[in-house]
Amino acid sequence: MPVSSLERGLSVDSLCSVLAAVIIAIALMLGLKALHDVVRQHRASLIERYIEIAGRITTLFVGTVSVEMIMQGVKHGQANLTG
Repeated sequence: MPVSSLERGLSVDSLCSVLAAVIIAIALMLGLKALHDVVRQHRASLIERYIEIAGRITTLFVGTVSVEMIMQGVKHGQANLTG
């Protein structure tokens, strides 16, 4: 069964959204790392906590998007099997 242009457009939009989110997360982590390298020693622990929190938020977001993509794949796979 061929994929309609609407479905293909939605998958491209989803891919672009995920790619943009990952690029933003990487840029954020690199920025925090650069900030960590510049700050004085007594503020380093605060920056380390920010980096840890940003990493956890990024992981949570990427995990959520991944599960959503898997569930959409399962749903489309079931629809293809049942006709």
